[in-house]
Amino acid sequence: MEQRQRFPLLQRRPSPLRIHDPNPFLPRNVELKASVIPRAAPGTPVPGPKLLQDGPAWRLFHKQDRCFGKPKVYAIFQVANPAFGASPRNVALSRLLKVAFQDALTEATYPASLAGLSYDLDFTAKGLRLTVGGYNDRLADFTRKIASRLYSFSQELSSSSSS
Repeated sequence: MEQRQRFPLLQRRPSPLRIHDPNPFLPRNVELKASVIPRAAPGTPVPGPKLLQDGPAWRLFHKQDRCFGKPKVYAIFQVANPAFGASPRNVALSRLLKVAFQDALTEATYPASLAGLSYDLDFTAKGLRLTVGGYNDRLADFTRKIASRLYSFSQELSSSSSS
């Protein structure tokens, strides 16, 4: 008996290869924003971030990296809402929401992860915290995508829970 008859899977032809679309999150500019300076001796106090804006609803801090010599940035956005940690039920629902959101974004964020970008969504006793990081050239685009998906995800949940 011929092998093709014994093994039907061998009768299938492989699908043609194709080139993926370009990764929109690959950095175009990897220049440093500031010159690198030698690290301070151990035990030397390191200055903290500067407070750039202190408004009634939000505060903005900035600290330029001058030690590691990489064109990367990390941004943390925290939305105060103590309801997330107000009860054990809310904590459990917040954790479930985090897992569902991350699962919904797996495919959309894969190209960004290949390009060195990452995000984390966390619910704390103080509220929601979104952390994004990676090459500064594309981080704004990536952050907009995550924030937009988070907003639409929350709208979908709201509309499905009210119906």
